[in-house]
Amino acid sequence: MKKLGYSLVAFTLISFAIRNLNSVASGKLWKEKLFPTAISDQFKLIGEAVNEPGYDIWGSSPVRDENGKLHLFCARWPSSIPFDIGWRFNSEIAHYIAEHPEGPFEFVEVVA
Repeated sequence: MKKLGYSLVAFTLISFAIRNLNSVASGKLWKEKLFPTAISDQFKLIGEAVNEPGYDIWGSSPVRDENGKLHLFCARWPSSIPFDIGWRFNSEIAHYIAEHPEGPFEFVEVVA
């Protein structure tokens, strides 16, 4: 009886895999059936928030003020300094402002 039960389970799994082979191979089954859709799947990349020549920029934090303007605070350091040293020892916190989340963001000041 045990052998029959194991055979039935194996047969069910194999037939499921065969029926869904295309979906499994494409990853469609994995995304759609096993995991719920993440909200990030609905996002669309529209570009960088800030691209300032001469600086590497990392870790931005946006804040909307009472007038609806967006203030972006991020770490930056000169591009001429390697990442590991620049990020740890030469970072400054830069403040940028934009009217819309899509930008364009304009540099305002270094705050720290």
